[in-house]
Amino acid sequence: LYYGVKVRLPHALVMTVLFSSKSSVRDVVVAVAKKAFEHGFNLGKFVFIYKAIVGLSMKGYGTSALLGRPGHPIHAMIAGAVGAYFTWANYSSVNYQILLYLVSRVLVALVKLMSKKEVDPYTKNISFKQAYPYLACGTWALVMWLFEYHPELLHPSLAASMEE
Repeated sequence: LYYGVKVRLPHALVMTVLFSSKSSVRDVVVAVAKKAFEHGFNLGKFVFIYKAIVGLSMKGYGTSALLGRPGHPIHAMIAGAVGAYFTWANYSSVNYQILLYLVSRVLVALVKLMSKKEVDPYTKNISFKQAYPYLACGTWALVMWLFEYHPELLHPSLAASMEE
């Protein structure tokens, strides 16, 4: 509940005010409540499915596995994929925002993991702070190439913010 009030409601309010054509205060309040509810419901649904699958996958691993933790790494991936299919695979503005948030966090985590595992070109001699400029340059290079040559593929709000 605390997280929902602290994060979901303000985010839904800002996104609704900035990107919605709602004209009355009542319409804005209803839209914010619906988005916050969808976000919270989907998170709860995902956690339920994920934990149920992880719990079922622990059978055969004995009591050495921590309660609620997957017995094997692939179990986490399978449970995440199944939970996502039944929760996040249906497009909505809320689910899309969550997906964008996760994609960015996962990409950064994978760069850090490559450094931790000493995968070339990342080694323990290169910190994330040192690798960050390359990540930023690569991201901006790709977004500008897409904007100049394939703008129809970018999200309309991003393309519009980059127009003259």
